[in-house]
Amino acid sequence: MPELPEVETTVRELKKKLVGLKFVDVWSDREKPLLQAGGTVKMRKEIKGKKILKVWRRAKFIVIDIEGPKSIFIHQKISGHLLYGKLKRVKGVWQSMAKGPIRDDPKNKYLRIVFTLSNGFHLTLSDLRRFGRVLLVDDKNINNLKAVSKLGPEPLDVSYKEYRELFRKKKGRIKPVLMDPFFIVGIGNIYADEILWESGLHTRIKLPLTQGVTTTTGLKLRYPITAGTVDNSVITNPGITGTTDWTRVQRTFTTAADYSAGRLDLLYSVNAGATAWFDDIAPCEDTQACL
Repeated sequence: MPELPEVETTVRELKKKLVGLKFVDVWSDREKPLLQAGGTVKMRKEIKGKKILKVWRRAKFIVIDIEGPKSIFIHQKISGHLLYGKLKRVKGVWQSMAKGPIRDDPKNKYLRIVFTLSNGFHLTLSDLRRFGRVLLVDDKNINNLKAVSKLGPEPLDVSYKEYRELFRKKKGRIKPVLMDPFFIVGIGNIYADEILWESGLHTRIKLPLTQGVTTTTGLKLRYPITAGTVDNSVITNPGITGTTDWTRVQRTFTTAADYSAGRLDLLYSVNAGATAWFDDIAPCEDTQACL
């Protein structure tokens, strides 16, 4: 599945290529991807001769505004990706007219939908697993479109205050919440992991979080370097308010080098609610520096 930055990159490149051109024709190897639009014949009738006015994005939908009251919504899904180039049909098979990735990369041979453009080039959807969809939407009904109407906000359009309020209303494990497009759009598996790693949060932490656990700095755990068994007495509270309820999986070491070669796993219970697992905890020489 393309992540949001990849979709945004596709949109930016399509703007350079498509705006100002007109659709001349559309072809599909099956009717299902164009079923919502009424099939290939109706889709062709609706878009033929219409100028492309704008290309933009909503979540992972690529939206092509055309003249008149319609817009085209394209979702690439898991294996789909858009290609731009000159094609021709040879014995019923679309082929690239030039050397390059469209012709030579085997991932680009699964051409399911082909739009012919007024400059002689083609916009095509290559999709191995056939999950990609093309929708034809009335502009006045975009916000009522089932696939769009309940989507959450764009991740870069939300203020910090709004972001915190969104989390206050959610329950469940934090990673699935981040990946829920009805919560915030466009965060897939990879980016959810990256976000949680940078924030110092485990994927299994549960929502809602207490107020004291909403800051990243409150989750950087440190403790003094001492030989022997690590116990609760040498683990400092890292600024997380409201509780000092620490439990831990005990690990014994004899030197700082022994620690750095291993990992210390802690289980921190937040008011008997959310739980977070922390590892790779940074040691510090001075107890005061750990506060």
